[in-house]
Amino acid sequence: GRIIPSLSASKEEAAVMPPPGAADAAPAAKWAAGTEVSVAGLRIRCKALLGRGSFSEVWSGEVLGSTTELALKDIICKSQADLDQALLEASLLERFQPLATGQVPVMRIPRYYGHRVDSCREGWRICLAMARVPGESLDSWLRKRGNKQQQDGPSSVRRGCALAIALLRQLGPTLSRISSHVWHRDVNSHNILISVAEGSNVEDEEISNRVSFWLIDFGLAVEAQSWPQKWHNTDVAGDCRYWAPSSFVMSFCGPEETAASPDFCSQYKTKLDIVGLGLTALELLCSTALASKETWGPDGLRGSWERLLDTWERYRDDVTRWHSMIFQVFTKGGDIGPLYRQLGQERVVERVISHIAELRGCLLACVKRAEDPSIQRLLTVLAETIDEKSSYDIRQVLEHLDPEPVIKVAQIPVDHSGKLQWSPPETLWS
Repeated sequence: GRIIPSLSASKEEAAVMPPPGAADAAPAAKWAAGTEVSVAGLRIRCKALLGRGSFSEVWSGEVLGSTTELALKDIICKSQADLDQALLEASLLERFQPLATGQVPVMRIPRYYGHRVDSCREGWRICLAMARVPGESLDSWLRKRGNKQQQDGPSSVRRGCALAIALLRQLGPTLSRISSHVWHRDVNSHNILISVAEGSNVEDEEISNRVSFWLIDFGLAVEAQSWPQKWHNTDVAGDCRYWAPSSFVMSFCGPEETAASPDFCSQYKTKLDIVGLGLTALELLCSTALASKETWGPDGLRGSWERLLDTWERYRDDVTRWHSMIFQVFTKGGDIGPLYRQLGQERVVERVISHIAELRGCLLACVKRAEDPSIQRLLTVLAETIDEKSSYDIRQVLEHLDPEPVIKVAQIPVDHSGKLQWSPPETLWS
């Protein structure tokens, strides 16, 4: 995910003073395979680069003297604001560490092991050690499977629906638990990992019983308690392919116009994670169905389902093109202003609002065509997650998806103990 400045937003500049003595400190040395680091009393050797973001890298690592495999996040913080952001991520994982442990953890996030903070010439360097959760990014998994499935149209749709239901069931409770503490703000298919049980037939419609999903990367999270007061001075964040329509309004038109629309303002302040999860589940459904398009046969899919998939592809083509244009400017360190003016002339805000409205209409039309009650509930829920007028929170999403679950959503305890606090670096939860 990336932070996208709002052109019209007047924001407070974050403190950029480096820590005392930073000018005399050595620059942060780049990690490489074989680099050894110490965190929370553990000596960990870096093995391979797993991912790289704007301000951080994530490495796989092995604890020396054991078979434990970890993930190490190396974050360079050039300002106090960057440091606070990194510590917020560490504190969240630390708070929920007991619930992210076990064979079937309650929280589907990486288990926290420890973190440390060091001064460097750039400012601060944070090393965050966490369990390496299984699987690969969902977007990578979907790309590998594109146009390679051998299923008829109805079977591919049922399989896509089963996977989307599994995603919502598994990650919904995690988002519900963290919602009183933080908003993730970057829920999408590259911050969700998927693992498939060994020996599973990936074309089997029952695959949903053998997949696991995990939510990672809280690097753009914001505190839920302070967000209602700070949203108008905070840059829009994340991947625009998964933005709520209100994020487009905020980024292109600014906080005043966002606040002028009660529905979009409410969505931006309280439902960004719900929209991100809904769009990711819809992507999983549509991409899974479209992956076997070449083998659908002459009849293929007709009517409402065909219109849903066509509408999804048009929406996805537009937001992917806009994302690529924005990404290219960022990677070159260019001025985003001219591009935003160009995109404004293309009426991107109006177009994305129209796309989302069309998707909602298609989902509700498919509800009338679906015979399976579980698929009807899924499609209704997906329409609610992307509707700026919806009053659904994540608990209501889960309750509608499963009216009589084994464990009722209302029984999920929510920790309202207030502001997140982090323990001193190198402190490991027992």
